Amino acid sequence: MLPLGTHSQTHTSYGGGPGTVGIHTWPTPEVYGTASSDGCVRVPRDALDAMSTRVPLGTPVLIA
Repeated sequence: MLPLGTHSQTHTSYGGGPGTVGIHTWPTPEVYGTASSDGCVRVPRDALDAMSTRVPLGTPVLIA
């Protein structure tokens, strides 16, 4: 997961920590391109791998 500098408006905590929004993969492809989460952006594994190696942590991200 690539954490983003924002938090979910619906989850004040998640997995024992704050409800941090991030970019992460998902096991089934039907969620890609849909509003199916509480703030996170779900991407295919190859996209996450590419971002993880090419985009340094702390890079500003605009999701439109």
